[in-house]
Amino acid sequence: MWATLIITLPTRPNAVRLRIWRGLKALGCAALRDGAYLLPDAKAASFDPIVAEVHEHGGSATVLA
Repeated sequence: MWATLIITLPTRPNAVRLRIWRGLKALGCAALRDGAYLLPDAKAASFDPIVAEVHEHGGSATVLA
């Protein structure tokens, strides 16, 4: 099974978007499309810090199993 992270971020500041993208890349996420990323279900908790950062910067983030 897979966990899917769906995110939207404000366009500014761009540094936040880059930091989120680098974090997702470091986790080894597969990019389904812009704003949609996959991880094996066993690693779904790895999305938690990214979700928190997205919310902190005024974006939205949802994890689906």
